[in-house]
Amino acid sequence: MTLAARRFRAVLAGLLLSALGAAAALPALAQPPAAAPDTSGLTALQKVLLKAQQQGATPPAPPAAVVLPLGVRRLTSTDTDEGSCDWSPDGKLLYYDRLDTGQRSLVRLDLATGEVSPVADPVPAGFSPAVSPDGRYLAFVRTLPELRHKIWVLRLEDGEEAKLTDDGGPVYEGEPVWSENGGLIFYAITNHGTPHATPMVISRTGENAEALEQGTGGYHSPRPSPSGDKIAWVIRMGTAGFLRIVDARISALSEDFEFPGYFLSSADWLPGERRLVVSYLTLSAPLDGYRLGIVDLDSQQLEPWLDLPGALDPRVSPDGRQVAFRARVGGSHELFLADLP
Repeated sequence: MTLAARRFRAVLAGLLLSALGAAAALPALAQPPAAAPDTSGLTALQKVLLKAQQQGATPPAPPAAVVLPLGVRRLTSTDTDEGSCDWSPDGKLLYYDRLDTGQRSLVRLDLATGEVSPVADPVPAGFSPAVSPDGRYLAFVRTLPELRHKIWVLRLEDGEEAKLTDDGGPVYEGEPVWSENGGLIFYAITNHGTPHATPMVISRTGENAEALEQGTGGYHSPRPSPSGDKIAWVIRMGTAGFLRIVDARISALSEDFEFPGYFLSSADWLPGERRLVVSYLTLSAPLDGYRLGIVDLDSQQLEPWLDLPGALDPRVSPDGRQVAFRARVGGSHELFLADLP
């Protein structure tokens, strides 16, 4: 190395050391303020509980990563948001809705092949599908500019469809489900702007619609038992949630169950008709999101089961061995399938 080169390296090293010393003497840069939690994916109840939690100066826990427990598999992996699902009577298909090109559309998933196809051509708009016991019809909810949240029925053989209920004014209809013999459809109606929802029943031909009960609280997620003898309704009243088990034969109250500390979203029957799988929110930790649990009617206890974030709308398979549900992955919901304990 030449003398000039050695002198140049010595000067360069001196300049570098001088710059590092000056940087160390600078005051530390202020850290940017913590970002506010993203509440865009929270339900109205979770937002209320989060606000109360923040006012109590309790920092919310960071969301946990999605880890699939043993016996759980993911059924869909798309950029769309998957909605509630229902089984075909033979247990081979799942009918569900997904957000596609700005609206929800009705599709079905072949569990053997993984193929997804529309339930009719063209693909019908709608959500909250329910398959009739004979597998021939699909009840669902459709929103039109002039008719918001009305129940329709589609014949799967040829795609012919018809609106089941009257126009009815500012009434929102939701969560249809067929009776065990397929002669009736249970659903709930909500008057726009009120927190209450009334349990309803109507014949499959759209006749003789009637309210099953009148009173305070919101009736949601009707689920007839496999035998057809009982109907489970999730009742929402403020931040309290409980199950009301109604005798389907005489529409009389059979059993009422409240679970302090939990808010229930939906439920479905397990074999034996004394246990149900439920989607629940722990009121003390709303940011943990909905999870799946098992309710035992004899012990009147709710036991946590699957720890997956945003787990909603459990649907037990016809053979009683599995449950399909949707859970949050990133900013949307995907469908999952779990073996029942």
